[in-house]
Amino acid sequence: MSPRERVLAELGAARQRLLAEVEDFEEPRFSQRPSPGAWSAAHVIEHLARGEAGVTRGVRAAAAGKLVIQRKWNDPFRHLLYRSNFYKAARVRTVARLDPADAPQRAEALARIATTRRELVEAIEQGDGRGIWACKLRHPIFGPLPMEEMLRFMAYHEVRHALQIGRIRVALRRR
Repeated sequence: MSPRERVLAELGAARQRLLAEVEDFEEPRFSQRPSPGAWSAAHVIEHLARGEAGVTRGVRAAAAGKLVIQRKWNDPFRHLLYRSNFYKAARVRTVARLDPADAPQRAEALARIATTRRELVEAIEQGDGRGIWACKLRHPIFGPLPMEEMLRFMAYHEVRHALQIGRIRVALRRR
């Protein structure tokens, strides 16, 4: 199986899981925070869309040969955090640009995430023969990751947030 096939399969499976989690999660609960300061399901979807849009820009830049990743002094430490699977055991706070203050209503959120996924898949397919698999993308917390790892991480990230939406749903039922 090629990197493109592996990545698209994982992204597809993750998206199915996410959509199954929000299938019958309707307004107003979809946009309701389970507690002050916590994210609603709408916030989670917006966060995923923002992350996916950023990765799409990176894939397109790699395909165009315009991707430049500046090395940072802490990249080895960041990579160690990733390799240790620390992110699977601990809650990792998102960076500010991916932290939605407001979130759209359900229909708009789902339309946005459908658009960002379509654009990501198009970028992957267009870049497949242009050397994107030899490139790295900078993860905002874990530093530079090889393209395939970054895209597979995106799938994992989506599954993790699908589970978060399940916890949000349970918390809202208890209120």
